[in-house]
Amino acid sequence: MGEIHTIPPPRDYEIFYEVVEADGETLWGGASAHEAVEWFYRGQVGARLFISAWESDDVDAHPIGRSIDTTDLIAAIRGRE
Repeated sequence: MGEIHTIPPPRDYEIFYEVVEADGETLWGGASAHEAVEWFYRGQVGARLFISAWESDDVDAHPIGRSIDTTDLIAAIRGRE
């Protein structure tokens, strides 16, 4: 048999949500998905909703990968209501 590979256990990441206005200014940022969606709908037309993962130690936080733009997904879900 071949080598056995294991998947490392998941790390504890902090998830950060950010609502950005069409002009690029941040309207809201935080750890609550519910609040992020609320602020997204309060924003002006063209606002975007991003999600990112962060790894933190006692001093600093570092992004893991790139932010994900979920605007189209949220808009599609909203369209079903």
